[in-house]
Amino acid sequence: MGFSTNEGGAHMLRHIALFAGINSASAQELLPLLSSVDGLEEAVGAGNISTFWSALGSHDRDDAHNVLVGSSYDKLNAEAEAIAARLTLADVFGGPAPATLGVMLVAPKTHKPSLPVQMGATSIRQVMFWSPDDAVPNQRLFGGNLNAGFFDPSVCLATTVMIPMRFGEAYNPHSFASYLRNVPILARNRAYDRPPIGSGNHMPPPAWLLSGTSTKVARRRPQDVLERWVNEVECVVIAHSQGANIALATLGRLL
Repeated sequence: MGFSTNEGGAHMLRHIALFAGINSASAQELLPLLSSVDGLEEAVGAGNISTFWSALGSHDRDDAHNVLVGSSYDKLNAEAEAIAARLTLADVFGGPAPATLGVMLVAPKTHKPSLPVQMGATSIRQVMFWSPDDAVPNQRLFGGNLNAGFFDPSVCLATTVMIPMRFGEAYNPHSFASYLRNVPILARNRAYDRPPIGSGNHMPPPAWLLSGTSTKVARRRPQDVLERWVNEVECVVIAHSQGANIALATLGRLL
């Protein structure tokens, strides 16, 4: 899998910023997405790939950095704002604000999950990959925020392209690696919101149904979106989990 250049032999993409989530010591877990597009890393150049990650975690952290101790909501947001406050345009974009920006959120852990199509002079394309099976809460560990803790797509702007995916029991629905597999995406089951027929213990239909085969939807994986963006946007931001919270706080300050 690779990308083609434009007629002048060049590509539009000049910088990529990766934002990883908690329990990270780096953004290494996001790099397989870049290597899945043949020639991308070499064409952009290692010096034009910036990485950021959360210092929080759920184990092997002191109390101040452990989201299982105290208010996870406050810690996650405070960290996102603190990191955003120290990052510059050069850090994130390798230069001035881009005219066009692609933002990819994967399994986002944030209460601010979408961006407008225009921020300042920057035109934004945003795609979000998520799973209805992802039990990692948006912010609060035990519910109380956005659909009892689960990610709630209804809070997103209509301009955000939403791509729900389901992986099967063998795969972690919050893991970044799961989203790189060739799996079917889902479609909302219109029958889900209808009242059940009869009474008693009648079970409602599933909220999400498979929308097609892996072959039909392969073009909507993260790597396929990234391949298209190479010739469509100047910069790309890719963020996973708490990294999405950090990325969106950062973009809100810089653009």
